[in-house]
Amino acid sequence: ALLKTLEEPPPHVKFIFATTEIRKVPVTVLSRCQRFDLKRLDSVELAAHLKRIAEREGAKVSEEGLALISRAAEGSVRDALSILDQAIVQTMDGGEVTGPAVRDMLGLGDRGRLLDAFSFAINGDAKAALAEIKDQVHAGADPLVILKDLMDIAADVAVAQATGGDYDPGGPADWAARTQALAQKLTPAQASRCWQILLSGFNDLQTAPDTATALNMVLLRLTAACRLPSPEEAARLIASGGTDTPGKSDAPPEAPHHPGGITSFADIIACLDELREVNLQVELEKYVRPGKITPGLLQCELEPGAPADLLARLKKFLENETDMDWVVERVSGGGETVRQTEIRTREERFASAAAHPAVAEALASLPGAVIVDVIEPEPLESGPAGDNVIQLAARR
Repeated sequence: ALLKTLEEPPPHVKFIFATTEIRKVPVTVLSRCQRFDLKRLDSVELAAHLKRIAEREGAKVSEEGLALISRAAEGSVRDALSILDQAIVQTMDGGEVTGPAVRDMLGLGDRGRLLDAFSFAINGDAKAALAEIKDQVHAGADPLVILKDLMDIAADVAVAQATGGDYDPGGPADWAARTQALAQKLTPAQASRCWQILLSGFNDLQTAPDTATALNMVLLRLTAACRLPSPEEAARLIASGGTDTPGKSDAPPEAPHHPGGITSFADIIACLDELREVNLQVELEKYVRPGKITPGLLQCELEPGAPADLLARLKKFLENETDMDWVVERVSGGGETVRQTEIRTREERFASAAAHPAVAEALASLPGAVIVDVIEPEPLESGPAGDNVIQLAARR
């Protein structure tokens, strides 16, 4: 109904369409419009924008307060302005909007103390880490929000590790300095493992009957994982047969190591077979194309039609059986599935058998005959094993 008007609008009319679901707009409409994609701002840009607005309004907002508001808004300028307006209104005496005031208003944890808790956890001090979190909960912070903040810290640490001195998380200068210091204490695989543990815990908290208790368990899980050797160190020890002298590591030397004997995809299949986990075994053999496998890390590619929760179930199985945290991730360029390998091996075995002179002669003398199986015979008690047994069948 609007196409003709859009093509030849009256001179005094300007149409502006706004949507968050651009795919639902018909192509016939899109082709007659100029398109502008509006994206979320990162926290540094958003904090700077809020600072300019606060200065124009004559409001005093601390740097920490601006950083907390921009992080809570998750890139949405509209939400950030709403939170800023609310924070200014609640500061009735016209004083500065401080970080603690914003935290109390939004139910956030103290980021400085959360950095302390994360640092205690990665250094293996469970008692101190739990004490910090307990104080935050008692002060009114939501356990789910606390865990999300810990996830942000873990992500910041990983990014700081990758970008070095160029990383700027926004907010007070000590945040960046402390994040950089934490990044130097972890290896890249350890930082990734911390993120995966917290992400898994975030899902647990959403279904737990007591979120505060669940948060404590997630923190204990993180502390226990950080006591283990790094995945890089574990791989080096396994490669050397456990005879190498361990190198520098933040983990205490007496920390237990539980590789679980799983160092290949064949080990996983064998373990599933031994435990009679038939469904998971069949799905792995059919859909998973394994790539790199080291203790604590499995990279693979999935075949089309794989169950959506397959890798999650595999991760849970590995963690239960090895008593260590695993990162199971999809990558491109995996090898063959077990089924594909079996089919290829069978075809190669048939082709080799068909090339045998005696078999070729038998096939030629029996019209319609085909090879239906090639069986490896059991070796005799003495003497060399005999030739393969080849079964032929004639087509009717």
